[in-house]
Amino acid sequence: MEPELFDYLETFLSESRRARLREVLALRTRHLTLVLDDIYQPHNLSAALRSCDAFGVQDVHLVEPRHEVEISSDVAGGSDKWLTRYEYTGPAAGEECLAVLRRQGYRIVVTAPNIEAASPESLDLTQRTAIVIGNETAGVSGAFERAADGWLKVPMVGFVESLNLSVSAALCLSELTRRLRRSDIDWRLTPAETEKLLINWTRASIANVEAIEARWRADHPQVT
Repeated sequence: MEPELFDYLETFLSESRRARLREVLALRTRHLTLVLDDIYQPHNLSAALRSCDAFGVQDVHLVEPRHEVEISSDVAGGSDKWLTRYEYTGPAAGEECLAVLRRQGYRIVVTAPNIEAASPESLDLTQRTAIVIGNETAGVSGAFERAADGWLKVPMVGFVESLNLSVSAALCLSELTRRLRRSDIDWRLTPAETEKLLINWTRASIANVEAIEARWRADHPQVT
């Protein structure tokens, strides 16, 4: 985007709103990412997206081999528009997601309540880490189980053996991001990533932004 156009778009935001966008960006991370594998309940998926935004995890990978993604706006609370979503569909969705994660340098950590696993308090965060949560009945698919570099579970002391997946996502992300921000790990976005997201978020904050941009470009042909 032309710097002059971005400066113009910012005039549609209040000073406090512009400051808030930068404040949130300063705490965003791609060191952690969340993978939701074959989730079919819109409430669960939407609540997990809301947790990603709440705890500053920018990227979420939605694997949809059978179920088309539906987002409940009431539950997500608009949080999905601030996130970067990757979506994979069809029978090879899991393998496609794994290929992208590997190219991006992620270690694959699968949540599993019934095996020996690290806790959110003890999981090694040195390397970029993708947390994989499976669907409501079958858990994670075989592709992610076979690719797992590590396992994660939330310790529990009651009779239940597992938690609702959106609750698990919230608990894991809360503790993992807390630890990450207290560490010496370089978890922040790069300047280029920050600039790109700032543009996207500014546009997302303005009603009818496409029409505003079109009018500005028509008035400034020498810039474009």
